[in-house]
Amino acid sequence: MYPDKVPPKNFLAKVIGVNNCSRAPSLRLRTPSLRLRKLRLRLEISRLWPEIVKLKAELKSRIEELEKSRADTAVENTRRDDRVEELEQKNTELEVRFALLEKGSLVVNDQQNDANTKSMDDKEIDNFIPEEPANVPDFGYSSAQSV
Repeated sequence: MYPDKVPPKNFLAKVIGVNNCSRAPSLRLRTPSLRLRKLRLRLEISRLWPEIVKLKAELKSRIEELEKSRADTAVENTRRDDRVEELEQKNTELEVRFALLEKGSLVVNDQQNDANTKSMDDKEIDNFIPEEPANVPDFGYSSAQSV
């Protein structure tokens, strides 16, 4: 700013916006401590920098690993979804086949029941008529004689 001149005595006061120059000496006293603090912070940063770089590299590799894992998981999920869809179709086909077989079984059973089962009237008649003729006395009539 003033390369070949020394800054005016109230320059610092003008820069920081202080109208009273009496505060400038206190600022001048604080300046070395601030410079020392700044130097200490830079040393701390330079000491921690290798660790920061190492952590950044670890995070980058971990992110890449997670992205790869996410891609693998997406492929596995797609395969699983395809398999589920395939099994659902097969299940539907088997349910249809089972329903048809069950329906066919009922028709066959009904036909067998119709052939083997007699109506209630038929059963009553069968119960009324004996299977063997009863010993009925023949009063001299033969079945061949006509009246």
